[in-house]
Amino acid sequence: MLPRVVAKAFSSFPSDLILFRKFKLIWEGRILTWDVEYMTIQKNKILHHLSFGQALLFS
Repeated sequence: MLPRVVAKAFSSFPSDLILFRKFKLIWEGRILTWDVEYMTIQKNKILHHLSFGQALLFS
């Protein structure tokens, strides 16, 4: 069974303009995967949304 480590963090600001950032890091065996998501919300409308991920294989 492979060791699995998961770390998550997010932050938001309670105001009319909400900035939402989420970062997830997963280490499983020799594979490191991370995902980043960023959103800007104002008056229940998403103004910006950015999401990307990456995976690395360690030998």
